[in-house]
Amino acid sequence: MSYNVYLVSSSGLPMDHHAIFIETHESGPKTGYIYQVTGNIQTGMVHGHRQSDIPEDMPDFAGGQDGG
Repeated sequence: MSYNVYLVSSSGLPMDHHAIFIETHESGPKTGYIYQVTGNIQTGMVHGHRQSDIPEDMPDFAGGQDGG
């Protein structure tokens, strides 16, 4: 079994955010999971993931790239 994987950028302040979206179709077409790390070096970082629709539908979506 193979999945489409995308590097996703979203606009933010003070800097843009990057995450990985894996399209699994578990909850219908164009759905999957976002994997990301939040935080910074000074205060610590936390890995997280969440179920999501395709990132292009999100209001802060700034771009994506096929990770294949």
